[in-house]
Amino acid sequence: MVVIFIMNQLPDNQALTNINSVNASLANATVRISQSLKKIDPQIEISGSEEKRGLTLKLKDFIPSVHLEEITAGHSVTFFGMDYAFRNWRVFAGSRQAAIFNGMVININRSNPFRKSKMALYRAIGLKIGKNVTISPGIVFDYYLPELITIEDGCLIGEGCKIATHLFDHSTIFPGTRTFQIGTTVIGRNSLVGAYSIIIQSHLPPDSHVRINRVIFHNYE
Repeated sequence: MVVIFIMNQLPDNQALTNINSVNASLANATVRISQSLKKIDPQIEISGSEEKRGLTLKLKDFIPSVHLEEITAGHSVTFFGMDYAFRNWRVFAGSRQAAIFNGMVININRSNPFRKSKMALYRAIGLKIGKNVTISPGIVFDYYLPELITIEDGCLIGEGCKIATHLFDHSTIFPGTRTFQIGTTVIGRNSLVGAYSIIIQSHLPPDSHVRINRVIFHNYE
């Protein structure tokens, strides 16, 4: 089996304040998933490319001495040639224990009325949360890769929202091939996200207002 990943470009938005941190998290997740896939099947061939430079990088280039800035120009990473989700879900979270722990924390916090403990638990599983942030009840964050989520200062996330950093899909580039895409999600400072909205791999600029019950994917409704 051959797995290929392609890094897609980050929108040019200088207003976002945590770009370096966001990019490093994406790079680390890419490395971890690549290493985990290799452990499961030593015969697997993994290669990657980054659209801007047209480079092709082999797995060995990512372990572990490569400079992270060389592979952090992307907004998302798409793995082509993936197996069924139920067979590899623990790979994406890093381990079965990590996925279970993340899920427990997220579900506990959906009805946690205590703000300080709620924020502490979210940060414990890797979410990057700024100051004066309000996270309403019923929020579902990504179980697999919560560390790819950044919520900047002064944001309000409405009740029942879902914020995701991963996506399983069928490839339009290689017909008949399954894909697994990971990407960063950033809610810019002082933004409001209306109740029951879904944000997937998007970078919302500061002072954004997402209306109630909207779906935002790659910055598009």
